Amino acid sequence: MAFIRVFLDTMMLVYAADERLRFVPRASRIQWGDIDKEIIVHDPVIVRPNEAFDPALKTEVSLLPLIALMAHRHDLELLSHGEAMMELWEGRATGDARGHFYGAPISHVPGPIQYGRVVLSGFPERLPAIATTEEMSQTKHRQIAFMNGLTHPRFLQLRHACRADRAKGIDPNQLADAFHLWTAEVAGATHFLTAEKKLLALGSDAALRLACRPVCPSQLVKDVCPSRARQLYLRALLRLDEWLHPQRWHVAAS
Repeated sequence: MAFIRVFLDTMMLVYAADERLRFVPRASRIQWGDIDKEIIVHDPVIVRPNEAFDPALKTEVSLLPLIALMAHRHDLELLSHGEAMMELWEGRATGDARGHFYGAPISHVPGPIQYGRVVLSGFPERLPAIATTEEMSQTKHRQIAFMNGLTHPRFLQLRHACRADRAKGIDPNQLADAFHLWTAEVAGATHFLTAEKKLLALGSDAALRLACRPVCPSQLVKDVCPSRARQLYLRALLRLDEWLHPQRWHVAAS
C-alpha cells in the first residue's frame, strides 16, 4: 500500500480540541480594612464539548487520538492548508495548549493554484449572496468571495458535487469543502478525513472520480491497520503514551 497522506477536514481539528480551558465568571467578595466589595473572579474550568455528541459521532471522534499517535509515529502524514487554518481561527474558539490535533505533525501544503488575496481591510465591494444566518467576520466574507470567484473546471465540478449553490445563495461551508477537496487532490492526499456524511457520500460518486477518498476516522484506522491485532497494539501504545506524555493528550496536564 502506498504511504497514506491524510488531508484534515477543518472540523477534525475542531473535534480534536476535545478538552478546552475556559474561565468561568463567578461573584466573590473581598474585605480589605473598611472595604467590603463584590467582584467578579474567573475560575479555570476544562470543558469537554464532544461529550454532547450523539453516540455515532462520539465513537468516531474518540479515534482521533489514535490517528494522532499514528502521525507521531509517522505511520501516516497529516496535511492541511492555510485556508483551512483560517477557517479554524476565524470560526472556532479552540485555543488548545496541546497544539492542533494533539500536537501531531501537520504538513501545510500549497494551494491548488498559485494565488494571492486580501485577507483583511474592509468588506469586499461585492459580496456573494450567502445562504446562511451565521455571523461571519470580514476575513470569512473575503474567503468566501475569493472562492466564489474561482473558475477552474475541477473546482466548479467539486462545487456542484458539494451542493454549494442554493436557491438563496452560496452555502459557505459547502463552498469551503469543495475548495479543501480540490486542495487535497492537488496535494496528493490519499484520504480526506471527515465525519460529514455528505462528503463521505462523494467517495461513491463514480463520475466525480475523487483522487483522495473521503473517510471517517474508523475507516482510516482500518486502512492504516487492517489487522485487528495491530489496532489493539496501537491502542496499548496510546495508553502508554498517555502515561509517559500526559500533556500531549490532556489540557489539565499541560
